[in-house]
Amino acid sequence: MKIQINEIKRMQQLAGIINENLVNENLKNIESELENAGFEFEDGILGGVGSGGGGYYDFISDKISGINLDKFNEKEFNKWYDNFSIDDFNSFTYEKEYAEENEDGIDYDAVGEIQPGIYAVGEDDNGFAKIEDNGNVTLYASPTLSDDGGEEFKIVFSLNTDGSIEQKISKEEVKNLLQQNTQNPGTWGLI
Repeated sequence: MKIQINEIKRMQQLAGIINENLVNENLKNIESELENAGFEFEDGILGGVGSGGGGYYDFISDKISGINLDKFNEKEFNKWYDNFSIDDFNSFTYEKEYAEENEDGIDYDAVGEIQPGIYAVGEDDNGFAKIEDNGNVTLYASPTLSDDGGEEFKIVFSLNTDGSIEQKISKEEVKNLLQQNTQNPGTWGLI
């Protein structure tokens, strides 16, 4: 199916229907530029997730799959998946205006060298950064499915350069994976 989607995108680009810059696969990765400006990503795009280690999307995961990952609430799942927008990404904004009082250690002059826009941070759509004209930087963590052993990860949504959402795996596939928790609790989690 992914090959078919990529072929459709390629044909739309050739026909001039979509601009190549809007395709997520072409987002420039600025992880090294942000690290040079003082950002640290060793504990994930938004830093550590607390002692529980559940993930950035623990709240919605609990609503859909239950605290013990043993349920599947289709109503909550549909509401989340069907209405997902840029505002639903777990994110954090570094505000240049408050940098001195927050002592966040970010070199906003170095950030200013990056043209405003949306960029990839790291490989495989794990996270994104929005650089604003005013020097603010918003980091976004992609909602991701993880298997019980933490060996397999599937990005659910990512961003395009215009801020629109790209579905990385189909609704049906996400639903099928999360429903496995009803037969075998903890099989897949949203992190």
